[in-house]
Amino acid sequence: MLRNCDVEVYVPGKGKIGGEYLFTIDSVHSDPNMVNTSVAEVPSEHKQFNVGKLVNGQFFAQPNNRMLWYEQSLTPSTLKTPDFKVAQSITSVSRIASGCSVIAMITSMRRRRK
Repeated sequence: MLRNCDVEVYVPGKGKIGGEYLFTIDSVHSDPNMVNTSVAEVPSEHKQFNVGKLVNGQFFAQPNNRMLWYEQSLTPSTLKTPDFKVAQSITSVSRIASGCSVIAMITSMRRRRK
């Protein structure tokens, strides 16, 4: 879905430079039970590396927070600033108390966000 999307990459000191997205490298541990300590130990520090080609011919590998994506069928004509937040907690099924319903867990999580 993102392949060949137009992007703008923020380059410190240069501003935004246009380009084309090619692929993503995600730095996760090969064993899902192991914490990847080489890049990030907490969710808010996790980075993916989006690789693409800039209009000036150079290639880039940048995290999501340095890029703007433009997919013609999904991008509105008037752009808005996203209102989502960075993940700040680690959640796993083992943290759910026995007998706790999924609805009660979701309700509790929503209350904590406010």
